[in-house]
Amino acid sequence: MNTSSVAKQLGVSSSTVKRWVKQLKLNLEKNEMGHFTYRQEDVDLLMTYKEQQNEALLVYNEIAAGKDYLRKGAVHTSIVDENTVLLNRIKCLESIVQSKADQVVEYQILQHRREMEEMQATLEKLEEKIRLLEEQQEHPSSLITPSEQSINIKPRKKKKLNILQSVFRSSTQHSS
Repeated sequence: MNTSSVAKQLGVSSSTVKRWVKQLKLNLEKNEMGHFTYRQEDVDLLMTYKEQQNEALLVYNEIAAGKDYLRKGAVHTSIVDENTVLLNRIKCLESIVQSKADQVVEYQILQHRREMEEMQATLEKLEEKIRLLEEQQEHPSSLITPSEQSINIKPRKKKKLNILQSVFRSSTQHSS
C-alpha cells in the first residue's frame, strides 16, 4: 500500500501520514521509486495513533472547558523499542565509564609503585650514609692520618686552655 491510499483509509492527508511515520519512527520498506510501502500492521498502528490523537484533542478540550476527565494511555511498540534502545545505550556508556575508571586506577597504582621504588632507593642511600657516619664516629682515628691527628688535636687543646684561662681571668678580675 502507498502513502496516498493509507491517507485515504485514515481520512487524513498524505503529509500527516508522513509526519506520523516520522514521529513514530516506523521502519518502513521503500519501493524502487523510494516511496514507502505500508503493511496492514503499519496501517493498524497509524489508525491507533490517529485515535489517540483524537482522544488527546478531546481531553485537551475538556481541560480547556474546565471539566474533569479520566486520563487514558496506551503504550506503542515504538516507544517500548525506544526505551530498550536507550537502556542498552546507558548500559554501554556505563561499561565504557567503568573501563576508563579501571584504567585510571591502574595508572595511579603504577605511579604509586614508581614513587615507592624511588623512595626505597633514597632510603637505602640514606641508610648507607648513616652507616658511614656511624663508622666515622666509632673509629675517628682510622679515618684521619697520623699527621692530620697531630695538627687537629694541638690547636683544640690550646683553644680550650685559652678559653678556660679567659674565664678564670675574667672571674678573678671581677672579684677583685
